[in-house]
Amino acid sequence: MKIFRLLFIIIINCLLTFEADSQIVSVSIGTNMNIEAGTIFSADNMVLIPSAKFTLTGISLVRNSSIINTSTSLSAIARVYKFSKTSNPFSGIVQINYQVGTELKSIVESNLKMYIQNGTIWNVYTGGNQNLIDHYISSLPVSAVTLNEITLGVCTPPVTPSIILTQANCILGTGTISVSSTKTALTFSNDGINYNNTTGVFAGLNPGSYYITAKNATGCISAAVNGILNVAPSMPFFTTQPSAISQSVCLSSLATALNVVVSGTGLTYKWYRNTISSNVSGTLISGATAANYLPVTTTAGTLYYYCVASNGTCNATSSVSGAIISVALPAKPATIGGTLSVCTGATTQLSEVTLNGVWSSSNNAIASISSKGLVTGISVGTVSVVYTITNATGCMSSNTVTITVKGSPIITQQPASLTTAATQPASFTIAGTGTVSSYKWELCTNGTTWSTIAKAGIYTSTTTDKLTISSVSTGMNGYKYRCTETGNCTAQVSDAAILSVNSPIIVALFSITKDVESTIPVTLFELKAYPNPSRNTFHLIVKSGVDAPIDIVISNILGMPITRMKTMPGQDLIFGSNLLSGKYILQVLQGNQQKSIKLIKE
Repeated sequence: MKIFRLLFIIIINCLLTFEADSQIVSVSIGTNMNIEAGTIFSADNMVLIPSAKFTLTGISLVRNSSIINTSTSLSAIARVYKFSKTSNPFSGIVQINYQVGTELKSIVESNLKMYIQNGTIWNVYTGGNQNLIDHYISSLPVSAVTLNEITLGVCTPPVTPSIILTQANCILGTGTISVSSTKTALTFSNDGINYNNTTGVFAGLNPGSYYITAKNATGCISAAVNGILNVAPSMPFFTTQPSAISQSVCLSSLATALNVVVSGTGLTYKWYRNTISSNVSGTLISGATAANYLPVTTTAGTLYYYCVASNGTCNATSSVSGAIISVALPAKPATIGGTLSVCTGATTQLSEVTLNGVWSSSNNAIASISSKGLVTGISVGTVSVVYTITNATGCMSSNTVTITVKGSPIITQQPASLTTAATQPASFTIAGTGTVSSYKWELCTNGTTWSTIAKAGIYTSTTTDKLTISSVSTGMNGYKYRCTETGNCTAQVSDAAILSVNSPIIVALFSITKDVESTIPVTLFELKAYPNPSRNTFHLIVKSGVDAPIDIVISNILGMPITRMKTMPGQDLIFGSNLLSGKYILQVLQGNQQKSIKLIKE
């Protein structure tokens, strides 16, 4: 656009003077010159077209051949417009018309740009209209620019900046670009638009590519240097923190485990303890490398815990847990006194000098204990009896003893009465349950008085569960025998067994061709004895066509009867427990029928 020399001037209380050489406009002190918006104001080829009213007050305008506000980087043409003082802010278009030739001072015309000194620094204004035919440059609209000196020229750009990149890290997710080269009288930009950075430090930058340029006082801009900021490494993230709830735990008792949940891959864990509620400066816990940790409560006091999770590149620290308070136990009770064994149905008293404790039994079915420490035996066995002290915090200390409950023997098999022949051996047996410490066999010969049997003469094994008599006599007929079992508690006395002794008789022996004959078939009369030989007892079953009593006689190998019994046909007769090892003759008689068989007792 060509600006013709048509001048519309509004003068309010001012004196306007034009001089051909230097001063071209002068507004007296105390007077104003208002240039309304849209008015074209031209003075010696400098044109102002304000977009808002522009007022000149007590000011003059001079055209010089060189700049007054010197700059080492600006080379100006020989047309410089200088206000006597910095003007009010101007908004609009600025245009300078120039002449080619010596006025350009050998500056290449196409390189010319408009420069405005605002009273502080020179600024370059680019992007406007440059007409190389009519030889003028007009700016793009400027906003609120104070005018002190205006010219056309070129400037020497600053040196391309050197930069240092500080990449985003695990803690800080943004990066920093810092200019490391000279920063004197320079401003910097990371976008090529805003040059308000005077330190050369661009912090808090997101990942991306940035071009850093420098601008000097005359507005010259350096070449750009590229800096690339990388994406920050990923951080582990705690989705579940250690519980912040405090725990009071008795010493050496189990606390509730602390757990964390962390998002991320390839995670490792380290737990720390602290004496204060803080997740810094704690003490590493050896071996605590899982996502959960069970606090140790072996030392009285208060501790706090936190976890550090790592993905190999970045570490994340959890919040601190609630207080884990290990409460001291009360003093251990004194030693429990008293007898530590008791019979079933009996009692024993325990004692404890430490007051305010509670007695308990591990098994009340074996032994119970009262609040005063009286133990009652219930059944045979052992129990743990505990005396416990509880303090105000609910923590307990205890002392324990083992109580043995002893039982009396119980007779389950009484000695059995027996009949035998004189000179034959005899024995009486007792059996039972429970602990038996001793057996004592006794003899009654007059029906009322009992005396202890000594191990002598015909009596052997007088202190065992089986009394053995090597040979009986007819004078012993009617003797009574009994046994006393003594255990840990009450002694048990058996029933009396009666010894019956017969005179010796001679029994005709039948011819026996076999040492052992289990079954002898006869017409209407047969017998079966088994097992034969036997270590314990024999069974005898007699089959007969006559339903009448059957007499049984057992004789030794010499034919002397030692035992007589009766049975009925088909009845299972059990006998022989009192027979000593050896060979015997079993004779069976019913009416005029008789059978015999040899028995072997091993």
